[in-house]
Amino acid sequence: MADVEALVPPLPVRTVLWRTQAPFLVTLAVALVAGAVTEAGPTWPYVAAGVAAACATAATGLLVSRLGEGVLIGGAVVHMVVVAGVDYASWPTTPSMVGLMMLPALHLSYGFRARRGPYLLAVGVPPILTALALGSSRAVAATWASAAVQILALVAVATVVYLSARHAWLQRVQLQQALLEARAAVNTAQVVADAIETGVTYYDTAGRVEVRNKAMTGFAQRAGYDAETVSAQHIYQSDQVTPVDLGEQPMERMLRGDMVDHDLFYLGPPGDQRAVTFTTTKLDGLAGPAGWVLAAHDVTDLVNAITTREEMILTFTHELRTPLTSIIGFAEMLQDTLDLEELGIARPVEVIHRNATHLSTLVQMLLQAGIEAQAEPHFAPTDVGDIVRESVASFQPKAAGRGITLEAGTPIGDTRAEVDHLRIRQVLDNLVSNALKYPPAGTTTRVLVEGTPDHVRVRVVDQGPGIDPQDLPQLFQRGFRSVTARRTATQGMGLGLAIARDIARAHSGEVTMVNNPDGGTTFTLELPRHPNVQTADAAAGDQATYSSALT
Repeated sequence: MADVEALVPPLPVRTVLWRTQAPFLVTLAVALVAGAVTEAGPTWPYVAAGVAAACATAATGLLVSRLGEGVLIGGAVVHMVVVAGVDYASWPTTPSMVGLMMLPALHLSYGFRARRGPYLLAVGVPPILTALALGSSRAVAATWASAAVQILALVAVATVVYLSARHAWLQRVQLQQALLEARAAVNTAQVVADAIETGVTYYDTAGRVEVRNKAMTGFAQRAGYDAETVSAQHIYQSDQVTPVDLGEQPMERMLRGDMVDHDLFYLGPPGDQRAVTFTTTKLDGLAGPAGWVLAAHDVTDLVNAITTREEMILTFTHELRTPLTSIIGFAEMLQDTLDLEELGIARPVEVIHRNATHLSTLVQMLLQAGIEAQAEPHFAPTDVGDIVRESVASFQPKAAGRGITLEAGTPIGDTRAEVDHLRIRQVLDNLVSNALKYPPAGTTTRVLVEGTPDHVRVRVVDQGPGIDPQDLPQLFQRGFRSVTARRTATQGMGLGLAIARDIARAHSGEVTMVNNPDGGTTFTLELPRHPNVQTADAAAGDQATYSSALT
């Protein structure tokens, strides 16, 4: 506490002198003039008192800068002595002036950081000096009574002022201590923020920067960020060429209330760019919004690693396809041209053919996983119900071999939309294939399709064991295989569902999954009829035009 008190600056000396000495000198001068005018005897005691008080004030002003606030305390005591001297010299012709000690007593009680020493002088010196002055001048009882009343009033007022001053001073010290702690916390937070690689900026509700760490400063400099225009000169879309419009930049989107969630941008001039993801978080305080936090993370190494991995996968799979095609072709030629049973190699050739075919399927899936996200759909008016029937028909042999009944439900409503026929067929093949892997024999898998004014939905409903809840968050991740797949040793690379979702999203659609209450799962493919077509509130004429376009 003492260290904190030392940091609280005292009032300037001139301010103290003006607030304490000047009122006393004015009051004393008035009292002395009044006493001298009414005095029947000599007036030299009043003149001497005024000169002494003025000299004490002058000396205080000259010495305080060298000797410190102790000179101020001495000056206040001198003023009390002057008042006592006037009492001694002027009695019995004038009443006691002990009340004039009130002003220096208040000065001692209120000032000097509300310490006890000056306060004790304020309440102890006046009674002593008054007793000495009146006792030496042999004052009568009435004068003693008058002086006692004034002394009691002085002590009472000085005590109240001291207690108030001490309370105020302690509050000031506590506020100073809280301020120091807050500054230390801010400094610590800044050091910690500067130590992390993720860029972080805190904006208040007016969009002003309150905290920004070193990493975010680096990102801002790379992007050519201008604080006045709140825009960046070098921020590009994922193609690394197209500049991001001001209204779509992370800062602008955040300030207008749009959430930014791991959106990828490229910062820096072409040829010297870094891939950075941005995320915004809105802060809410007790009284309402408290601002926003914008976080940026450099993912250049990750993006480069993914790109390199995809390129390697595409290269290796392309290289594998040629020898696999030869192996499968020669195995089929052996099966077609030779009597393998007679030669005793039917079993080995069949194993070669089966495993080579399986490996070829895996290679094809790797190729699909590498190119699906990059390929653009070729939209054309298509009846999704026809695609459902095609897919179900192609999987009938596999379903029969597993003892599962595979059914295509009757389409409900208008099931036409503009889609890429081949790619939506691939989605359905992946979903139907997945729905035939896990259900036991004797169950039924249904593929249902229905149209709404806005969308076409396809549901693949099986009666299998369902998906373990712990697998749901990762179900559509590339390479993920569920607990059921690992437990049953079901073949697969965990790419089918990821590919299906990628294709659906390329159509502005989605693939979702839920566990059925009575067992099994339902995968739903939802496709918009067309991104440019009005939806539920479309006028009848517009809907007729759209329907005729699909015919």
